[in-house]
Amino acid sequence: MADTLEHLNAGVVVGDRFVLEARLGRGAMSEAWAALDRAWGRRVAVKVTAGGGGLHARELERLRGLRHPRVVEVLGFGHHRRGSVRLAYLVTSLVEGATLDAWAPGRPARAIAAVVADATEGPAFLH
Repeated sequence: MADTLEHLNAGVVVGDRFVLEARLGRGAMSEAWAALDRAWGRRVAVKVTAGGGGLHARELERLRGLRHPRVVEVLGFGHHRRGSVRLAYLVTSLVEGATLDAWAPGRPARAIAAVVADATEGPAFLH
């Protein structure tokens, strides 16, 4: 992954539109970034995947047109080229806030269980 995603840093423009601001996370094949959508002036999430991006195509097909309070809205999809490197990207609404790991310590078990139950509504809706 490093030799294909290594050029991604804050300030890089993906798809001639999305300015990467802060890395949100990294996986084996992709990175998620908070970004500014220059066309609409809003913050979005951009998931960039190394290689052909088949995962993005599957995600896009599954999420396109779906609306649910626990499912991010798909806003766009495309490919980003830099030299010989081709990356696929998926743009979604940005969900801001703390991770469960950061939020949960010291909270009552009942409050944690309620948040986890709410979070399961999205995947249940998709299946």
